[in-house]
This record gives sequence, C-alpha cells and structure tokens, in this order.
Amino acid sequence: MSLLSPNSRCQVVNALVFLICVSGCARTPEPLVFDDSKAKPGQFERDRYECLQQSQQPQVVGSANAYRANHVGEMVTNRDLLIACMAARGYPRSSAPARPGSGVIVETN
Repeated sequence: MSLLSPNSRCQVVNALVFLICVSGCARTPEPLVFDDSKAKPGQFERDRYECLQQSQQPQVVGSANAYRANHVGEMVTNRDLLIACMAARGYPRSSAPARPGSGVIVETN
C-alpha cells in the first residue's frame, strides 16, 4: 500500500525533476582576474574597493496577489560596470590564472 496517490506521486516526481534541472543552471561566477602588474603597492586594493562599491546595484524580487505582496531585496555586483571601472583605472582583464595576492576579484553573488 502506497502512502501517496498516483497523482501525488506524479507531482512529487515532477517537482524533483524541476529542482534537478534548475539546480544545474546555478553556477558560481568565475573570478575576475585583472593585470595589476603596473600598480603601486596598495593602489590595486583601493581601486578594487572603490570599483566594487560603484558597481553595486539593488535587486528586488517580488510577487503579489489580491491579499498580499512579498519582496526580497539584496545588493548585487554588476560585472560589466566592475570590469569597465577597473579598465578605466588601468587594470585590463587578464587571461592568466588567478594567483594569491594578485589582481583577483571573487564575487559571491
């Protein structure tokens, strides 16, 4: 004897398939590596901090129905703005692999 009706089992299977498919779409962004070889000591860190600040944008996700509205807000990094800001300050993107203490920016969102 099954605890779930055939219709319920089908809904559970569909939900699991959907979650597996969606989880495959989520990925961690690759770290941005910039050429900081011409920067003075400490200058890259200051420029990186300022560019990260300037490239933050609010992102709000929400839903509403006849009875209530929900929304969640967070700050996200606009990668294009960050890359443009760093390039304007003289740090072109580098294809070299990231190395500790170099011009690397790792994003968490």
